[in-house]
Amino acid sequence: MTSPEGQQGWLFGTMHSLPDGLEWQTAEFTAAFVAADSLAVEIVDLQPTEADEIFYELALSPDQPRLSLRLEPDERPALIELMQRIGVSDRDFAEWESWAVALSLNNALAVGEPQNGADLILISQAEDRDIPVVGFETYRGQLSLFDGLSLEAQNDLLFDVAERARNENPDALTEDWLTGDLETIEQETFEDLPEGSELRQVLVTRRNLAWLEVLVRMVEAGEEPFVAVGTGHMLGFDGLPALLEERGYTVTRIQ
Repeated sequence: MTSPEGQQGWLFGTMHSLPDGLEWQTAEFTAAFVAADSLAVEIVDLQPTEADEIFYELALSPDQPRLSLRLEPDERPALIELMQRIGVSDRDFAEWESWAVALSLNNALAVGEPQNGADLILISQAEDRDIPVVGFETYRGQLSLFDGLSLEAQNDLLFDVAERARNENPDALTEDWLTGDLETIEQETFEDLPEGSELRQVLVTRRNLAWLEVLVRMVEAGEEPFVAVGTGHMLGFDGLPALLEERGYTVTRIQ
């Protein structure tokens, strides 16, 4: 990306969990990362010591309805199939809010390991280079977005995870990411997140707009940042590239 004043920066869509031994840092990627003088990610401290405490503080709420009954009758089979596949049941989530169940089930389906996630590797490399690392959000702040969703939106998220488990091939998603098939990734990412929906607004649009302001301030202060956030935040009308172009930036794909 290039600002109207000619300052540069780089945008990279990450995956938060990847298989062991996967080679994804190309020569073009390395040249861009080395040229940057700072790194911006979603969360700097991806594994805070108080992570479990924060999660359960937000996730647990008494008197929750039985999990499988929170969805519409025609949506329940997908959730039940997913729970059976993972080896859990309604009893395991008796006091969990739906958003927390959705995140937990989604994590159980992830390909690879979080320690192989591009974000974590880049943070380590930035620290080795002794360049600043900026977090757009905190761990608590990110979870609070999910916790603040309406009950209807939380259950929509839960069903979305269950339905994706039925129809989505995680290995194919990793391959799409490696080959840069953004059209397929965008289609699968936003299939159930239409423009104007609460989930799209809260989890994508508003976050990107908030991140945009931080990023613009960094560039205006003379920094040339490397921005590494989830690939979904790079796509669509409300993705960072589109929002930057609305602000007069030029965004050119390198790889």
